[in-house]
Amino acid sequence: MDFNLAYDGENISEDSGPVVEPVTLQEMKDYLRLEGFQDDDDSPADEFDFDDTLIETMIQAAREWVEGKTGCSLVWKRMQVPITNLSGGISLPYGPVIGTVTAVDSNGVEITSDNIRLVGTKFPVLKLPKQADMVLTYDVGYNILTCPGGLKDAIKAHVAACYENRGDEGKADLSLAAKLCGLYVKSGMFG
Repeated sequence: MDFNLAYDGENISEDSGPVVEPVTLQEMKDYLRLEGFQDDDDSPADEFDFDDTLIETMIQAAREWVEGKTGCSLVWKRMQVPITNLSGGISLPYGPVIGTVTAVDSNGVEITSDNIRLVGTKFPVLKLPKQADMVLTYDVGYNILTCPGGLKDAIKAHVAACYENRGDEGKADLSLAAKLCGLYVKSGMFG
């Protein structure tokens, strides 16, 4: 019986430098309508910054939440994914795929690029090789300029719900973010 299976992939891009989140701190503060004012007049202060670290942490957590709901990588990552592709039609997890996909067989021997056939671009299907126990390595992710607006909106909605309901664990209404993610997953509209 032929089957396909993608095991849990591993992000091996740990040494690539700092992650640039698809939603900036300033975008999130604008979305939350956070403004600071000086005590002596009504002019804006230099910065409403006392919650910046909290908001940045929430942006990262929300991005990871959206990634988990959609299967999309919203930041660049290098993934290493064990795959069995016996029927010749497995979708590569953690898209969008950028760059070249490399593979090694179960003995660690490189599978040449001539023997790798992908159909599709951002979310491709691996047609060849048809074999078990391969490990694929490839880069995935959007960047701050290419991340689809709906996915950025889901991050913002998630952060807003968490920010407005902090301290009320389990009471945050995440329905808007969940709906946005659900729509993207169901429609396949990943940009």
